[in-house]
Amino acid sequence: MSVPKYKRLPSEADFIYFARVIEMYLKEKVRKFDKSETFTMKVPLCNLAFDINRNIRRGNSIYPINQHEVQMRRDFFLIAKGDLEDLTGEWEIAKEIVKTLDKEMFFDLTDLVRKEYKLLTAVIKKDRERYKDLP
Repeated sequence: MSVPKYKRLPSEADFIYFARVIEMYLKEKVRKFDKSETFTMKVPLCNLAFDINRNIRRGNSIYPINQHEVQMRRDFFLIAKGDLEDLTGEWEIAKEIVKTLDKEMFFDLTDLVRKEYKLLTAVIKKDRERYKDLP
């Protein structure tokens, strides 16, 4: 018997999925920006989204056997969290400057970033508990 979709809890792997969704969503939406905003808005936003996705995948690919590897995994996730905060700030600036950006599009990305931030924070917290006994 399957659980109705509205009752499902987020999977532990959803943080990987949302990182990819953020990158794809952002790359799709910046196409609507004018050509004159390529280097001031498009490139920094796309680079941040790419870095978030890349660092989350890198951190997730580490299966720690010692505390050093746990720290490496945590470092990748912390860098991704910082990039999420930077992305939010850059997106707010883009919202004010770019006139082709509608409010709904802004809130969609903000919701995705908020979900990703919460999931990533939960993963970091769970890793602390899971890997505390490693040498």
